[in-house]
Amino acid sequence: MTEQIEIREIKKNDAIGLSKLFPHWKGNLAEKKTKKTLKSKREKRFFAVSNNQLIGHIKSVLGTGRHKHLAELFSLIVAPEKRGKGIGRKLIERALKEMPAQIKIVVFQVQADNKPAIELYRKIGFEQYGFLEKGSMVDGKLVDNILMKKEIN
Repeated sequence: MTEQIEIREIKKNDAIGLSKLFPHWKGNLAEKKTKKTLKSKREKRFFAVSNNQLIGHIKSVLGTGRHKHLAELFSLIVAPEKRGKGIGRKLIERALKEMPAQIKIVVFQVQADNKPAIELYRKIGFEQYGFLEKGSMVDGKLVDNILMKKEIN
């Protein structure tokens, strides 16, 4: 039997599941981020859900002012045991589908050593436009990021 995956927007009670996807978030950080997203007009979070469990996540943030034609994707994650099943693609596609008409370019940073994610973004039509040395802090170490973009609408 094929596993049923639902892609949906964040709900008020998602903080516990969010903290399981991001175990490095300490204290009530997941609850704070959930509340912030629910209040925001610029930020959305989408989840992949299976058997009432959050198994994937992506966040989008809309630009403002001179950057109101831009949006940025953040924090794509799929539970380790669910990777390689197309869930990341579904999350990205849902985030792109939900972009308002004024959004023309979507950008994303990905760790330079994350080959599966880079390949996924390329398959969806993202292209590299830059490289940011020491762009992320992972386990106390600075790592390089690839900057990617996709033109839409």
